[in-house]
Amino acid sequence: MLQRELTFSTNIGNGIALPHGVEAAKKSVKRSGIAVMVFPEGTDWGGEMVKLVIGIAGAGEEHLEILSIIAECLADPADVERITGCSAEEILTMFTGKRCPQ
Repeated sequence: MLQRELTFSTNIGNGIALPHGVEAAKKSVKRSGIAVMVFPEGTDWGGEMVKLVIGIAGAGEEHLEILSIIAECLADPADVERITGCSAEEILTMFTGKRCPQ
């Protein structure tokens, strides 16, 4: 992830950053997972403020499924603001694909 950030920022706009590893590191991923960090007041990420940082490690092609779930749950710009008030349990439920809390 650090190597990717040195190449370009993983800030995707709308207050969201999706840090992930470089292609060469993919074979080292033993099991898929995410790390979610919420910054209600925002934090500087590549020169822009983000409120939600979702680190992704996908084994094989599982990163595509993970990205799909994230995209679905964050389709509306208001979703990022709503997530900053969610509990860790609610965020886990959201990003494991079980459901997106309203």
